[in-house]
Amino acid sequence: MTAGSPVVPWRGIFLLFLAVGLVGCEGATLSEEAAYENEVLQHRLDRDMRMRDADRTVLDASTRRRFEGLRYYQVDPAYRFTLPLQRTEVTDTLRVQQYKGPPVDKVVIGEVNVPLADTTRLLVFREPGLDGEVWIPFRDPTNGDETYPSGRYLNAPLRDDDTVVVDFNKAFNPYCDYNPDYVCPLPPPENTIPVPIEVGEKKSRLHS
Repeated sequence: MTAGSPVVPWRGIFLLFLAVGLVGCEGATLSEEAAYENEVLQHRLDRDMRMRDADRTVLDASTRRRFEGLRYYQVDPAYRFTLPLQRTEVTDTLRVQQYKGPPVDKVVIGEVNVPLADTTRLLVFREPGLDGEVWIPFRDPTNGDETYPSGRYLNAPLRDDDTVVVDFNKAFNPYCDYNPDYVCPLPPPENTIPVPIEVGEKKSRLHS
Protein backbone atom coordinates (compact mmCIF):
# COMPACT_ATOMS: atom_id res chain seq x y z
CA MET A 1 0.00 0.00 0.00
CA THR A 2 1.46 3.36 -1.00
CA ALA A 3 1.55 6.33 1.33
CA GLY A 4 -1.75 8.17 1.34
CA SER A 5 -3.80 5.23 0.06
CA PRO A 6 -7.28 5.03 1.64
CA VAL A 7 -7.66 2.48 4.42
CA VAL A 8 -10.82 0.38 4.24
CA PRO A 9 -12.13 -0.21 7.79
CA TRP A 10 -13.49 -3.52 9.00
CA ARG A 11 -17.05 -2.22 8.66
CA GLY A 12 -16.58 -1.83 4.92
CA ILE A 13 -15.05 -5.30 4.64
CA PHE A 14 -17.96 -6.75 6.61
CA LEU A 15 -20.48 -5.14 4.26
CA LEU A 16 -18.60 -6.58 1.30
CA PHE A 17 -18.68 -10.10 2.70
CA LEU A 18 -22.33 -9.68 3.66
CA ALA A 19 -23.26 -8.59 0.15
CA VAL A 20 -21.30 -11.45 -1.42
CA GLY A 21 -22.53 -13.99 1.11
CA LEU A 22 -26.18 -13.33 0.38
CA VAL A 23 -25.71 -14.30 -3.26
CA GLY A 24 -22.71 -16.63 -3.04
CA CYS A 25 -24.40 -19.89 -2.07
CA GLU A 26 -24.82 -21.85 -5.28
CA GLY A 27 -28.32 -23.21 -5.71
CA ALA A 28 -29.76 -21.07 -2.94
CA THR A 29 -32.87 -19.05 -3.74
CA LEU A 30 -33.20 -15.69 -2.05
CA SER A 31 -36.58 -14.50 -0.93
CA GLU A 32 -37.77 -11.33 -2.61
CA GLU A 33 -37.16 -9.31 0.55
CA ALA A 34 -33.65 -10.72 1.07
CA ALA A 35 -32.78 -10.07 -2.57
CA TYR A 36 -33.99 -6.50 -2.22
CA GLU A 37 -31.97 -5.95 0.96
CA ASN A 38 -28.91 -7.32 -0.82
CA GLU A 39 -29.46 -4.86 -3.67
CA VAL A 40 -29.63 -1.91 -1.26
CA LEU A 41 -26.53 -3.08 0.64
CA GLN A 42 -24.63 -3.36 -2.63
CA HIS A 43 -25.76 0.14 -3.59
CA ARG A 44 -24.47 1.44 -0.25
CA LEU A 45 -21.17 -0.41 -0.61
CA ASP A 46 -20.64 1.11 -4.06
CA ARG A 47 -21.27 4.61 -2.70
CA ASP A 48 -18.95 4.01 0.25
CA MET A 49 -16.13 2.78 -1.96
CA ARG A 50 -16.59 5.73 -4.31
CA MET A 51 -16.10 8.06 -1.35
CA ARG A 52 -12.79 6.35 -0.57
CA ASP A 53 -11.51 6.42 -4.15
CA ALA A 54 -9.16 9.36 -4.62
CA ASP A 55 -10.17 9.65 -8.29
CA ARG A 56 -13.94 9.68 -7.71
CA THR A 57 -14.55 11.09 -4.24
CA VAL A 58 -16.06 14.50 -3.50
CA LEU A 59 -14.01 14.62 -0.29
CA ASP A 60 -10.86 16.69 -0.16
CA ALA A 61 -7.64 14.91 0.85
CA SER A 62 -7.79 16.00 4.48
CA THR A 63 -11.40 14.95 4.97
CA ARG A 64 -10.89 11.63 3.19
CA ARG A 65 -8.23 10.62 5.71
CA ARG A 66 -10.75 10.85 8.57
CA PHE A 67 -13.73 9.50 6.66
CA GLU A 68 -15.14 6.50 8.56
CA GLY A 69 -17.86 5.43 6.15
CA LEU A 70 -21.35 6.49 5.22
CA ARG A 71 -24.06 6.21 7.87
CA TYR A 72 -27.47 4.66 7.22
CA TYR A 73 -30.74 3.60 8.77
CA GLN A 74 -31.71 -0.05 8.51
CA VAL A 75 -33.24 -1.18 5.23
CA ASP A 76 -37.05 -1.19 5.21
CA PRO A 77 -38.82 -2.43 2.04
CA ALA A 78 -41.99 -0.59 3.14
CA TYR A 79 -40.36 2.63 1.93
CA ARG A 80 -40.02 1.50 -1.68
CA PHE A 81 -42.86 2.53 -4.03
CA THR A 82 -43.55 2.17 -7.74
CA LEU A 83 -45.74 5.14 -8.63
CA PRO A 84 -47.24 6.55 -11.82
CA LEU A 85 -45.64 9.76 -12.99
CA GLN A 86 -48.30 12.43 -13.44
CA ARG A 87 -46.65 14.52 -16.12
CA THR A 88 -47.20 18.23 -16.45
CA GLU A 89 -49.04 19.23 -19.60
CA VAL A 90 -46.29 21.73 -20.35
CA THR A 91 -42.71 21.37 -19.09
CA ASP A 92 -42.27 23.91 -16.31
CA THR A 93 -39.37 25.31 -14.34
CA LEU A 94 -39.11 26.05 -10.64
CA ARG A 95 -36.63 28.43 -9.08
CA VAL A 96 -34.81 26.51 -6.35
CA GLN A 97 -32.66 27.95 -3.58
CA GLN A 98 -29.14 26.63 -3.14
CA TYR A 99 -26.89 25.87 -0.18
CA LYS A 100 -24.97 28.97 -1.21
CA GLY A 101 -25.04 31.20 -4.23
CA PRO A 102 -27.99 32.38 -6.32
CA PRO A 103 -31.15 30.30 -6.95
CA VAL A 104 -31.24 28.04 -10.01
CA ASP A 105 -34.05 26.99 -12.32
CA LYS A 106 -34.89 23.28 -12.29
CA VAL A 107 -37.09 21.55 -14.86
CA VAL A 108 -40.26 19.99 -13.41
CA ILE A 109 -41.65 17.14 -15.51
CA GLY A 110 -44.45 16.06 -13.19
CA GLU A 111 -45.26 14.72 -9.77
CA VAL A 112 -45.83 11.50 -7.86
CA ASN A 113 -48.23 10.86 -5.00
CA VAL A 114 -46.44 8.95 -2.26
CA PRO A 115 -48.64 7.00 0.18
CA LEU A 116 -47.10 8.52 3.30
CA ALA A 117 -49.06 10.65 5.78
CA ASP A 118 -52.13 9.70 3.77
CA THR A 119 -50.70 11.02 0.48
CA THR A 120 -47.78 13.37 -0.09
CA ARG A 121 -47.25 15.01 -3.45
CA LEU A 122 -43.64 15.29 -4.58
CA LEU A 123 -42.42 17.25 -7.58
CA VAL A 124 -40.28 15.27 -10.02
CA PHE A 125 -37.41 16.96 -11.86
CA ARG A 126 -35.36 16.28 -14.96
CA GLU A 127 -31.69 16.57 -14.06
CA PRO A 128 -28.79 16.70 -16.56
CA GLY A 129 -26.54 13.66 -16.35
CA LEU A 130 -29.18 11.24 -15.06
CA ASP A 131 -29.70 8.47 -17.60
CA GLY A 132 -33.11 6.82 -17.23
CA GLU A 133 -33.67 8.44 -13.85
CA VAL A 134 -35.41 11.49 -12.42
CA TRP A 135 -34.43 13.65 -9.47
CA ILE A 136 -36.59 13.99 -6.36
CA PRO A 137 -35.23 16.20 -3.57
CA PHE A 138 -37.19 16.10 -0.31
CA ARG A 139 -37.35 17.29 3.27
CA ASP A 140 -38.73 15.49 6.33
CA PRO A 141 -38.71 15.82 10.14
CA THR A 142 -35.45 13.83 10.50
CA ASN A 143 -33.52 16.75 8.96
CA GLY A 144 -31.19 18.28 11.50
CA ASP A 145 -30.77 15.74 14.29
CA GLU A 146 -30.44 12.57 12.21
CA THR A 147 -30.15 13.52 8.54
CA TYR A 148 -28.63 16.38 6.59
CA PRO A 149 -30.32 19.58 7.85
CA SER A 150 -31.30 20.87 4.40
CA GLY A 151 -32.86 17.62 3.12
CA ARG A 152 -31.90 14.66 0.96
CA TYR A 153 -32.06 13.55 -2.67
CA LEU A 154 -33.38 10.58 -4.63
CA ASN A 155 -32.32 9.50 -8.11
CA ALA A 156 -35.38 7.48 -9.08
CA PRO A 157 -35.55 5.13 -12.09
CA LEU A 158 -38.18 6.16 -14.68
CA ARG A 159 -39.57 3.04 -16.36
CA ASP A 160 -40.85 2.67 -19.90
CA ASP A 161 -44.43 2.52 -18.60
CA ASP A 162 -43.97 5.99 -17.04
CA THR A 163 -43.79 4.71 -13.48
CA VAL A 164 -41.16 5.96 -11.06
CA VAL A 165 -39.39 3.74 -8.51
CA VAL A 166 -39.32 5.93 -5.39
CA ASP A 167 -37.03 4.09 -2.98
CA PHE A 168 -36.25 6.08 0.15
CA ASN A 169 -33.77 3.39 1.25
CA LYS A 170 -31.51 4.89 -1.44
CA ALA A 171 -31.97 8.50 -0.31
CA PHE A 172 -28.62 10.27 -0.14
CA ASN A 173 -27.14 13.53 1.08
CA PRO A 174 -26.17 16.49 -1.10
CA TYR A 175 -22.42 16.71 -1.69
CA CYS A 176 -22.44 19.77 0.60
CA ASP A 177 -22.58 17.36 3.55
CA TYR A 178 -19.17 15.98 2.56
CA ASN A 179 -17.53 19.02 1.07
CA PRO A 180 -18.85 22.52 1.89
CA ASP A 181 -17.15 23.87 -1.26
CA TYR A 182 -19.94 22.32 -3.34
CA VAL A 183 -23.01 24.32 -4.34
CA CYS A 184 -26.11 22.17 -3.77
CA PRO A 185 -29.75 22.86 -4.66
CA LEU A 186 -32.08 22.67 -1.67
CA PRO A 187 -35.33 20.67 -1.77
CA PRO A 188 -38.18 23.08 -2.47
CA PRO A 189 -40.85 23.59 0.22
CA GLU A 190 -43.32 21.77 -2.05
CA ASN A 191 -41.35 18.55 -1.48
CA THR A 192 -41.78 18.41 2.29
CA ILE A 193 -42.90 15.08 3.74
CA PRO A 194 -44.67 15.64 7.10
CA VAL A 195 -43.64 12.28 8.63
CA PRO A 196 -40.09 11.09 9.47
CA ILE A 197 -38.40 9.07 6.71
CA GLU A 198 -36.20 6.85 8.86
CA VAL A 199 -34.47 5.03 6.02
CA GLY A 200 -31.66 5.96 3.68
CA GLU A 201 -28.53 7.93 4.42
CA LYS A 202 -27.92 9.75 7.69
CA LYS A 203 -25.89 12.92 7.95
CA SER A 204 -22.13 12.65 8.15
CA ARG A 205 -20.04 13.67 11.13
CA LEU A 206 -17.43 15.41 9.03
CA HIS A 207 -18.63 18.99 9.36
CA SER A 208 -20.43 21.04 11.99
